[in-house]
Amino acid sequence: MLERLIEDQLVTDAASDDHVGHLYGRWQMPLYALDMKAKAVERSALEAEQERMLWAEMGVANEY
Repeated sequence: MLERLIEDQLVTDAASDDHVGHLYGRWQMPLYALDMKAKAVERSALEAEQERMLWAEMGVANEY
């Protein structure tokens, strides 16, 4: 990824070794090992999960 950033001239002179360290330390695991195929999900299931997450973010459980 760093090589690609340099190739595409997206790195400025302000970049430092600290920036590289942050990228290495915080970069997510490689995603190629995950199954990223699309799968069918009912809209109602997505809406229910969205609602659950909203209430959880507000600190209230099982209010929907």
